[in-house]
Order: sequence, then C-alpha cells, then structure tokens
Amino acid sequence: MESGAQTASRLEANKKLVQSFIDEVLNNHNYDVADELCAEDHVLHHPAQPAPVRGRQGLKDITEEVGIAFPDWHMVVEQFVAEDDWVVAYTSLTATNTGPLSGGKPSGKSVRQTGITFYRVVDGKIVEVRIREDILYMLQSLGAIPKNLPVLQVMNKIGVVRLLQKLGKIPS
Repeated sequence: MESGAQTASRLEANKKLVQSFIDEVLNNHNYDVADELCAEDHVLHHPAQPAPVRGRQGLKDITEEVGIAFPDWHMVVEQFVAEDDWVVAYTSLTATNTGPLSGGKPSGKSVRQTGITFYRVVDGKIVEVRIREDILYMLQSLGAIPKNLPVLQVMNKIGVVRLLQKLGKIPS
C-alpha cells in the first residue's frame, strides 16, 4: 500500500506525463512520442468519433489528422486535478483550420474554446483518454454549420445536413 507521500509523488508524475503528452504530441506534433507516453492498447473516446479509437497507432493517426487540419494547434492546461489513476485537465485551445478536416476543405477560420479531458494513467503510461468538448461550437466557429440552432434543426429535418456531409462540407 502506498504512503501519502508515495501517492502524492505518483499523482505529480502522472500530471507531468499528461503535460508531456499535450506539449509534445498535441502542440508540437511529435506523434511518435506517443510510443513512449501511451500504452499499446490505448483507448481514445471523443465525441466526434462514432466509436472508441483503439490502439496507440489509432491515437497517433487521429492526432496527426487533427494536426494537419490545425497546424498551429495550441492547447494550454488551465487546471489539473489528479486522483487514483485519473488526471483531469481543463484546457483552453486555439487553432486555425488551414488543412483538410474529415475530408472537408479548410475554412481558414480560427477556433478558441475550452474543454475537459480525462486521462487514465497505469504503470506510467496513458491507457485511456476521454475528451469532452463542444463540437457544435467548434463547427460553428469554422463556419461548417449555421450559428442559429433552429435553422440547423430545420436543415437536419429536410436532409440538408446529410447532403452537406456527403459533399464533405461538414464532418459526418
């Protein structure tokens, strides 16, 4: 059983690990660093993904896709909370969409938003990530969908949203 000092030391090490992941993999686009920081059987849960992304290579592929879409991506940790195997990061993000995103054309528009990400760390490796962010706000900021939600609801009812997805104008 861990002593209080050992627990505090492990929690601090976990926060440093997560900070390294954010700095190196997300902000600096050093995707291969994920090999050192993440478990091989890593699982990523993201609201824009229809199913969990499984495996470290899947994580690297999706973060590289985001990095291509937003080459100036910059995430800052505003607050860390750590307990047991979990590190929670409240973050702010700035990015400009200058590359293709989910098959759509770059908008050239910038995004500023906050989010919460839960990282599970086991034996010094990130094994799971659960992201919570406002995808609707991001898509509105990029001009991919109208800012007027009632208009979007009508567009969805008459099939315009599916058409825009098929045309690659908005992610499906």
